[in-house]
Amino acid sequence: MDTTTGSGSYDKIMKELLDKIEQPLIEKVLGIKADEVSKLNVVMQLTDEREADFVLKVKNRGVPFFVAHAEIQSTNDPRMLKRMLRYFVHIYSLHEVIVKQYVVFIGKDKPAMNNVLDMPGIHYEYELIDIRDIPCERFLYNGVPQEIVLSVLCNRGDRDERSFAREILTELIASVSGGLDLSMYVRELEVFSKLRDMQEIIVEEVDKMPIVYDLETDIRFMQGVQ
Repeated sequence: MDTTTGSGSYDKIMKELLDKIEQPLIEKVLGIKADEVSKLNVVMQLTDEREADFVLKVKNRGVPFFVAHAEIQSTNDPRMLKRMLRYFVHIYSLHEVIVKQYVVFIGKDKPAMNNVLDMPGIHYEYELIDIRDIPCERFLYNGVPQEIVLSVLCNRGDRDERSFAREILTELIASVSGGLDLSMYVRELEVFSKLRDMQEIIVEEVDKMPIVYDLETDIRFMQGVQ
């Protein structure tokens, strides 16, 4: 995960969000169909200690299992190729199976990282995915609040920013029953919308809708504070 100053908040929330939707992540973003998925914990202890974002054991009937490794990136890191190569060597040395690697780019800019290494006798490559190439409809209409929040980062098609914000909020309201949960997802939406320069519009549309929910006055929040 990206550790560049200023981007950590996106990455931390993104990882927490995607932890809840591993199956849609691998199917709708990575394009992997799986019968069974289980998480593997991988920490590299070389010159530094770095925990991989997602390392998943993927099983399908009738074929050998493989390991899928995905990193979430909100900035272009010139070291990404070396980072991913180090992960590949580490994961393969542990499991000795096929390792498929992905970097999911969620940043404002277009991804501009090298993902191929070609040397005499050596070819290495990971798949670089720009989440803006994924249609927002994959996440927007299925009633899962975590996925609805994620849709703000995807391709909105011919929608303008304001109508897109209204549509996301409408779907989010319909998918969440409790006010406290709704407030949490709206706050996550506001954070991610900043990566698309939509935060101001999201805040304005939230204020217009009859869903404004003040955490400070919620009895469950107050009980938690106490």
